[in-house]
Amino acid sequence: MTIEDGVLGGGFGSAVLEILEEAGLKGIRVKRFGLPDKFIEHGKREELFAKYNLTPEAICDVIINEVMG
Repeated sequence: MTIEDGVLGGGFGSAVLEILEEAGLKGIRVKRFGLPDKFIEHGKREELFAKYNLTPEAICDVIINEVMG
């Protein structure tokens, strides 16, 4: 799982996916957390993170659901 406070496209998570691909590692699940690659309106950081489910609570919920399946 990768977490970043920017857009997903071209970010840290994308770099991780590229490294896995280049190394020929297949079947590894990667969950990326970040902002969607679209226009993000202006606002307070906390409000935007809440809108796009990037709060610690929202991220923990997703991780727990992914692990507990």
